[in-house]
Amino acid sequence: MTNTKRILQRNLTNAPQSNAMNTFSFRLSYALAIRNISQADLASACGLAPSNISQYLNKNAVPRIDKITKIAKKLNVSELWLIGDGQATDIDRSQGLDVLSPDERTMVLIYRRAGEEGKKFLLTTAKIYEKMKKDK
Repeated sequence: MTNTKRILQRNLTNAPQSNAMNTFSFRLSYALAIRNISQADLASACGLAPSNISQYLNKNAVPRIDKITKIAKKLNVSELWLIGDGQATDIDRSQGLDVLSPDERTMVLIYRRAGEEGKKFLLTTAKIYEKMKKDK
């Protein structure tokens, strides 16, 4: 289990559900886990020190709005969702995935969770399918 997933599990265990899931710390750990992004990668992409991300996850600090904006952009979530608006588990609704069919949504989520090798495989498979379809 990654450190982020341990923090997510701890956040869920140590606070009442209604409050825990609406904290910046929970939503940050949830988004990192869902997006399969490491704390170090997020910190680097946002121009932050890894210790900043660790402090946010452990509820030792809350970022300024400019940092929240950078973090939300990298995690592909809305700033409002990240700070507690809406349902905690509706991470992708703020990005328009609710207009997709359930199968399309599943495909997008599988792709987003895949590593680089998995994404290449999925794209290659889709291209092969499209070529086969055209050749018929």
